[in-house]
Amino acid sequence: MQEPIESAGDWRELIASIHRYAGRRLPVAILVVTIASVLEGIGLVMLLPISQLVFASETRPGSLSAKMDVQLNAWGFDQVIEKMALLCAIFLVVMLVRSVVLIHRDRRMALLTQGYVDYLRSRLFATIAYADWPVIRRMQRADLLNNMTTNIARISVAIQFLTRLLVTVTLVAAYVVSGFVVSPAIGLILLGVIALATATALVWSRRSGRLGETLSLRNRKVMNWTTRFLEGLKAAKVYGAETVFIGGFDAAIADTRAISIDFATQQGRMRRAIELLGAAAAVALLMIGYGLVGLKGAELLVMGAVIIRLVPTLSTALSGLQSVAFALPAYAVAERLRRDMERQRPNGREIDQPPARFDATPYPISLRDVTVTTREEGAEKTLLSAAHIDIPATGLVHVGGPSGAGKSTLAELLAGLYLPSAGTVVAGPLALTASQCPAWQARIAFAPQEPFLFDGSVRENLCWPNLAPSDAALWDALATAGAKDLVADLPEGLDHSIRDGGSRLSGGERQRLCLARTLLRPSAILIIDEATSAVDAALEAEIFERLRTLAETKCIICISHSTALNAMADYRIVIAEDGVAGGSV
Repeated sequence: MQEPIESAGDWRELIASIHRYAGRRLPVAILVVTIASVLEGIGLVMLLPISQLVFASETRPGSLSAKMDVQLNAWGFDQVIEKMALLCAIFLVVMLVRSVVLIHRDRRMALLTQGYVDYLRSRLFATIAYADWPVIRRMQRADLLNNMTTNIARISVAIQFLTRLLVTVTLVAAYVVSGFVVSPAIGLILLGVIALATATALVWSRRSGRLGETLSLRNRKVMNWTTRFLEGLKAAKVYGAETVFIGGFDAAIADTRAISIDFATQQGRMRRAIELLGAAAAVALLMIGYGLVGLKGAELLVMGAVIIRLVPTLSTALSGLQSVAFALPAYAVAERLRRDMERQRPNGREIDQPPARFDATPYPISLRDVTVTTREEGAEKTLLSAAHIDIPATGLVHVGGPSGAGKSTLAELLAGLYLPSAGTVVAGPLALTASQCPAWQARIAFAPQEPFLFDGSVRENLCWPNLAPSDAALWDALATAGAKDLVADLPEGLDHSIRDGGSRLSGGERQRLCLARTLLRPSAILIIDEATSAVDAALEAEIFERLRTLAETKCIICISHSTALNAMADYRIVIAEDGVAGGSV
């Protein structure tokens, strides 16, 4: 079950995370936002003396308009038209500068916002990529996909609203200062209105956070149904069970829709409440300004303009606060996943660590008192035990045993996906430890049970991840894997596009292409984990005969139920049902 989310701590962590990413760019961005808001306030205040001149109204002694009128007279601007021309010119210059600053502000905030979201996305992606295989094995695919897609998208929305919140808060401050410039009493009333609206929004933000936390759980359920649907669609069509997927998915998205509607309704209520509060404040300000403070027509006009600008800005700010609180649980869930995975990564290969140098020297592999354990559902489980196994430096090695005994665990151990929980695995100068695992894996080529192909050409798939072999080498690998005729018959040969992860190919065809890719990788140890299980027996035997020739210069370890491979192997490892492995020539 998902742990409860602590809102205040997540707010602090989110802001601290943004600060760590932005560095010096953050105070610069805040400065630009503040300058833009100050210019907005100056523009509003300048409307006061301009309006005073337009309406030819009397100014209050000591007011801003009166002081500016005295100063303009001192500068030699005696005529009303001269004063108006100068003030309008200054106003236009202020608005021009404000426009330039706003363009700069919007671009800077967009770069900061999108850059931070991409930073989070890339960091989570890298954390998953560098996580230990046992940790990934325990994760649900739906959880990983939900965090990499839905939660990141919600975080993006939260950051956008957070930047808008920063902008609108500075604007609100500018409007309040404008109110104080006109009259301290007016400024205090504006502060009171803002304080009351903010207190109400903070109370509602707690409910927004709870709604956001519930939405995170419901989105996880939607992703579970999505992955289940994509993985089981073929079987569902055979059984006529499409409605099972449709019903489950519809119910899941109905839950998320209900939460989103609930939040939108709350947002609407808050906006209407702020509008009513603003209307009441406008009436109060006009009555107090005219009846008690003695504001004149132009001053009342400017105050009306301030209120008209303040209310929607305040509504935007407080709606943004709700939106951030609503999306904040997505950040908490994604960060929790990332931290859990990082905490479980040993002191081995780190992110951005350069690849180890490939050593092609064949060494015998020695396993002594090895156990491989993992934690599943809070309990420790032993996956494999091997007291004494010596695998030759070269030759064809067959690994057999009943299904589920631990054959794939042995393959994944020798591929460096698992580290021994106890005992030692040694090949020449290398021991399979956290610190030497990168150097160990630099000597490995691995064909796992599940064939992996992506949308791209045959050539791109064969050269993945970073190979650049010649066409001759590609065709040689395809021939060894029994896939040469398959590719030659494709309309564009090596450049033919493989779509939908190779779903239009048979299981055996996908396996042979993946085996060819494995053969292209420079290696001293080649591990094939049932990578020919979908190939017919005759073709499989041909592939094993070719592999036996390659085994003269490297160690080829094949996990297979094939009796033909067992007969031709130079060394055999048998794993019993209890996971105990033993070897023999």
